[in-house]
Parts: sequence; C-alpha cells; structure tokens
Amino acid sequence: MVTRSKQNAASESADSTDSTELAVRRSWGELSSAEDVKAALLNAFGTITQGKELLGNEFESGEKEKLLGVPFVILEYGFALSDKIKRNDQAVEYAWIRGINMNTMEKVAFSDGSTGIYNQLRDFYDRTSQAGGIYCNNGLRVSRYDYTDNEGTTTEAATFYLDN
Repeated sequence: MVTRSKQNAASESADSTDSTELAVRRSWGELSSAEDVKAALLNAFGTITQGKELLGNEFESGEKEKLLGVPFVILEYGFALSDKIKRNDQAVEYAWIRGINMNTMEKVAFSDGSTGIYNQLRDFYDRTSQAGGIYCNNGLRVSRYDYTDNEGTTTEAATFYLDN
C-alpha cells in the first residue's frame, strides 16, 4: 500500500492553516490483472477516462483500399522509426497519417513505409516543413505487382500513392 498526500490549494495562502488530504491506493507494482488496474485507477482517481477523450483520437485504423479514388484530406502526419522492420540492421522510418474521408467524413489513420506515400510525404515535408493540410482530390491510387524475395518466393505486393 502507498499513502500519498495532496496539499489543498487553500493551504498555499499565507493566512490559511495546513490542510492535507490522504489517499490510500495499492502500489502500482502490485497490479497483476486488468481488474486490479481498473480498481486501482478508480480508487486513486475516482474515474477512468478513455484516452481518446483526452487525446481527441477518434481516428479509426483505416484500410488504404477504402481511400482508392475517394477524396480525402491529410489532417496531420509525422514520421517514426519501426521497431519491427529493419533494413541492414537499421530501423526503417515510416509515415503515420491521420485524415478524413471527404465523402463519409470518417476519420482514418494508417501508416506507410513504402516507396509510395512515405516517399511523397517525406519529400513534401523536407521541402515545406508542413505536416498536414493536404487535400487529395482523388484519394489514393495503387500499383500492384509481383514481388520476389531473396529466397525466390513470389508474392502479390501493392504500393499506395497520394493522388491529386
């Protein structure tokens, strides 16, 4: 168990007396199940707030296929290093995108690390430092092809591009 104290805002004034509110909660290290986590959060904070309420993340993971030929706007995008994909033992950079389908007003989120969308956004950002506000009149387009890996295995592949 951990006891914590919070100073009341009123105690900060010089003429008020020192007032302390005590709250007792389980140690975070004692949590071993989802139920424990929920109970500890409710005990410590009185409520559990969904992250999307705080972050405004109402974006659904979108399939790029749904944006083929469909007008959409890139509201914001950025770059991150993949912890899963490596090239020559180096983490590969990819673009994450948050946008809105202009036909349905559905908010979408997806990522791309290919020679298509990623390269387009990387080039645009390097030239302008603008990380959003891109209207794609024709949504996305796709190039489909057969890809043969180093072991000779051939699979169907696709590269998506922003289409104006």
